[in-house]
Amino acid sequence: MIEVKQIKAEDTHEIRHRILRPNQPIEACRYETDLLEGTFHLGVFFKTP
Repeated sequence: MIEVKQIKAEDTHEIRHRILRPNQPIEACRYETDLLEGTFHLGVFFKTP
């Protein structure tokens, strides 16, 4: 089963670092726009039966 739900900006940092910016410091995964009004983040969660 797949579940999509809204997550906090800081919950994106680890996966951004691992997938998008693996050779950069974790600080490079914190974007100024993460906390702007109207910005939201979604996470996809896989559940096995």
